[in-house]
Amino acid sequence: MRRFFTAVTVTMTIFLLITIFAPDFSFSESENELFKNLDKVKLQTPPTAGDRSVLKDKIICIDPGHQRVGNKEQEPISPNSQNTKPKVAPGAKGVVSGVPEYVITLNIAEKLKGLLKDKKAVVVMTRKTHDVNISNVERALVGNMIGGEIMVRIHADSSLDSLKRGVSVLIPSKKSINNPILAAKSRKAGEIILKEVLEITNADDLGIVERDDLSGFNWSKIPVVLIETGFLSNPKDDKLLNSNSYQYKLAKGIYNGLIEYFRN
Repeated sequence: MRRFFTAVTVTMTIFLLITIFAPDFSFSESENELFKNLDKVKLQTPPTAGDRSVLKDKIICIDPGHQRVGNKEQEPISPNSQNTKPKVAPGAKGVVSGVPEYVITLNIAEKLKGLLKDKKAVVVMTRKTHDVNISNVERALVGNMIGGEIMVRIHADSSLDSLKRGVSVLIPSKKSINNPILAAKSRKAGEIILKEVLEITNADDLGIVERDDLSGFNWSKIPVVLIETGFLSNPKDDKLLNSNSYQYKLAKGIYNGLIEYFRN
């Protein structure tokens, strides 16, 4: 366990140095295409002074789920646990589109980042490209080490039932993090974000789900939520999740939820 902590500490130090001092990664032409209309959409919904003041200087960590290549090496599920899980999975893939989850989650995350930075929030992404090797524990530690005020983890779901669709928000269970205040703040954020996302997308409401088996939750020392934005195993959700306009709706819903969370 000591070796694990040492390795993680070194990795996170390097990551933070790169995050702080390196310029943003550039996107491929196809990915840039997804953002070409974003500024036009923003102009249609100008920020209010209240929104700007609520988010100004708030430190928000965004974790776009998964990466191009998964890592089956094991890591502890929580700081004091002997149970382990793979460091990071490659994620789901669209049943019709064939587009991997890690592509969709980064696209939504980039849109959310743009909205938040417009309001002067301090935004740190756990990844800016697909070709990374960052475990779920390391992602949680990014939020901890930057003094984040909340971490938003963005994922897409999958099911053997191809008819299942909709949006849910996962939150840490009280017993898994053993911190009632952190659990309460995470639940509050999750409920508000889910409400706002459902309002703007009209997606099916799959509710709030407590989880005690996610290392990305159990290692977090800041409020954290994980939004499952839809089912890539469902043809209709798959099509929506690959739509630029729907990705923006999801990002806008999360953004609206964050405004309400910090306002209250």
